[in-house]
Amino acid sequence: MSDSVRDDTTFDLSRVEEPKKIISHKNTLKTDLRKVVPKGTLGNSLEFVCKKQLKIDLINAALAFSSIMIVYYESEEFYKQDTKCSAGECAITKSHNESNDYVTSMRVTNIGITLVILCLIYQHYLYELDKMKIRKQVPPQSTLKTSNLLQAMVPEMVIMGIFCPPYFDSTFSGTMLNGKYVYSYDVIIAVLTILRVFLILRVYTHFSIWLSNESFKEGKKLGVNTNVFFALKADLKYQPHIILSAAIGTLVICIGYAVRDLERPFVSTTKSRLNFDYLTNGWWMTVVTMTTVGYGDGYPSTHFGRALMLFTAIAGLVMVSLYVVTLTVATMFSKEETKAYYMIKKVKANSDVRHKASNVIKATFKLKEALMRKRGANYLRRVFIYGALLRRHIHYFKRDTSVANTRYLPPPEMLVQLEQKLISDIDDIRKEIIDIDYIGERLQELIGNQQMMTENLDKILNAQNTIERLMTQANIEQLIKGGKEEADNKLT
Repeated sequence: MSDSVRDDTTFDLSRVEEPKKIISHKNTLKTDLRKVVPKGTLGNSLEFVCKKQLKIDLINAALAFSSIMIVYYESEEFYKQDTKCSAGECAITKSHNESNDYVTSMRVTNIGITLVILCLIYQHYLYELDKMKIRKQVPPQSTLKTSNLLQAMVPEMVIMGIFCPPYFDSTFSGTMLNGKYVYSYDVIIAVLTILRVFLILRVYTHFSIWLSNESFKEGKKLGVNTNVFFALKADLKYQPHIILSAAIGTLVICIGYAVRDLERPFVSTTKSRLNFDYLTNGWWMTVVTMTTVGYGDGYPSTHFGRALMLFTAIAGLVMVSLYVVTLTVATMFSKEETKAYYMIKKVKANSDVRHKASNVIKATFKLKEALMRKRGANYLRRVFIYGALLRRHIHYFKRDTSVANTRYLPPPEMLVQLEQKLISDIDDIRKEIIDIDYIGERLQELIGNQQMMTENLDKILNAQNTIERLMTQANIEQLIKGGKEEADNKLT
């Protein structure tokens, strides 16, 4: 009997998965669930990459500023001539364009900073690639080369990696424009180092509201690429005074420094009267050129300086034109201000009408008084004068009355506002239609994610059922074993 009972209650263990396999399957399901529902959302991961990139760019901007200042003081020390006087005699201890220990140490320091800048530029573009992947602008397996970021990174690293090595004191000389020049390669490299201001201006991309993640999402809905050019155009509308002031200040500082370094080594009898040993004179000539004033006290005497001033003049025309447009827009009335302007104008017109009406009444009484005095040699003369005066006051009264009775908005202004209202309504309707399409895509994506979660949950439930069957089998085997031991005890 015991054998029959054992045969009836025995489970086929080969058809049940082992506990280790079940645990492994459970861990796999957890991994799949993490893939379906990740810990951080898309926005959080993008925000993390943006914060890392901001940190890199801030450090790079600080290093670029330090490098520019180091190169400035190094080039000043390299160019100047030192003399030592004793006992009434002066001797040259350092000639122009000659290195010393100070210049060498500054160049070595700048080389170290330049290497760090290049590493940070590379890291910046790696984070930029991560941002493009998260935003699905490029495929997930994209690299710097396939994403076209390499085409921008290589020229940037070449330009930002320019430096003057220690003990490099070479010069080249010649004649131009009835003068002689002696340029050192150090001063040319110092002028090119000014281009590192680009790394400082790059920080703007992290603080502009037009380049934020929310702006990117809105631009994607409307099919607009919210890049740096879009942000600059938007800021020229939103805060033009800040953008133009920063642009003019940057151009004056950079171009003034460059033209001063290029004009200083030039010697000629027809050279500008400005002493370019002072950096402020370079800035002054840049400002005079940008504003197209042209006092005549400073002008470029070399081909390099003239080329820079030509660019400065063109940039100055653009900046001044943009400022004129900005001031024009700033003086335009808003809708409420326009309404207030015409209402106040109407109140003033009503006041003028009352004044003109009182003048008509006064002229009428004077004419009546003149008609009643029929005697006198000046009777007709007085009647003619008061009649003409009354006619003139009546004309002024009618004119001011027509002005006072007009609406507070003229027809052209009303047409402009109606047109703007129509455009705004059309844009709202278009935006709602685009939002509906976008919501449809999101719903399809959520439905797909829900189906994947349902499948994974089904797998989890199946695994749970398998574990319950194993536990039930183990309990039954234990009961059978206990019953068999009890039966053996009774038999004995």
